Amino acid sequence: MKKNTKFGIGISVIVLTIIYLGISGIQQDLSYYMTVDEFLIEISKPNVQAYDKTYRIAGQVVMGSIDRDRSPMTFEINNNDKTITVAYIGTSPIPDTFQDHALAVIAGKMSSSGVFQGDKIQAKCASKYEAMTEIDQTKY
Repeated sequence: MKKNTKFGIGISVIVLTIIYLGISGIQQDLSYYMTVDEFLIEISKPNVQAYDKTYRIAGQVVMGSIDRDRSPMTFEINNNDKTITVAYIGTSPIPDTFQDHALAVIAGKMSSSGVFQGDKIQAKCASKYEAMTEIDQTKY
């Protein structure tokens, strides 16, 4: 084979490999974002492959539900009077703002046991982000 043909084949293999890795990486990170109540409606639909998809579920941490002594740590989040149990199986440190009543987004998959297996947690303390009252605004 000619030198230019070998070079062209080598470049083509490298470009195709980069494209494949990029597409497969994007598909692994692809997740469906929804609240707890929307998630429960979604997985109750017929023909939904809930155990194969990655979801990001948003809700408020239920007061007193965080059990840091268990392995994996478990807790509950809710939205619109719908609650789901989460087992945190991730390796990243848990945010300092993750506490009772915190607004949390949990990424992971639903297990066949009905417990959501979370591998990423994002949380913010609701009290830090509340709107100022009219009395507070007069100070500024």
